[in-house]
Amino acid sequence: MKSKGQKWSERSQSSLLKQFRLESSLKKCQQQIGRDAAAVEMRDSESSQLASSRQTLGPIVNERLMKKLTGLEAAKRMLAFSQSDRARLEREIHAISHPPASETRARRKGQRILASFVADRWAEDRSIGAAVEKPRERSKKRRELTAKMLDAARTIDLTVEIDSFDTARFDDLLNSLPEG
Repeated sequence: MKSKGQKWSERSQSSLLKQFRLESSLKKCQQQIGRDAAAVEMRDSESSQLASSRQTLGPIVNERLMKKLTGLEAAKRMLAFSQSDRARLEREIHAISHPPASETRARRKGQRILASFVADRWAEDRSIGAAVEKPRERSKKRRELTAKMLDAARTIDLTVEIDSFDTARFDDLLNSLPEG
């Protein structure tokens, strides 16, 4: 049960888990953006080098330059896609981490209802515990008296057969009762 100083979460466990998964995806996306940006930079640098030597080296360089430019465009598209994915993930994280006020109010109301039920059940548990204590004590007292009876019977050489004193009659009850 929550004590008076504790605060309930304004968000559900499932929304927190979803945010965690989204943040994990965002981290991977940001790593991919870094790789994509490095690829763009590398291809751009290679293309620039080929373009500067284009006049002197001729048609072979032109063909290689076209391939590099095609690769550069593909790398730029991948970078744009990764950046778009990052923006989408950031929007989803923001939306889930800032629930609407109506959801927050409904959740607080549900938490108050739950807290009330918890308090009521805890009071019932205490009541049951108190009610169970008397049969527990009486069963223990019976067990002690049975042990004394067996000792007394042995001192007068009385042959005691297995359970002739009904020793186990309330053992199952005693063992089933929870400790205070």
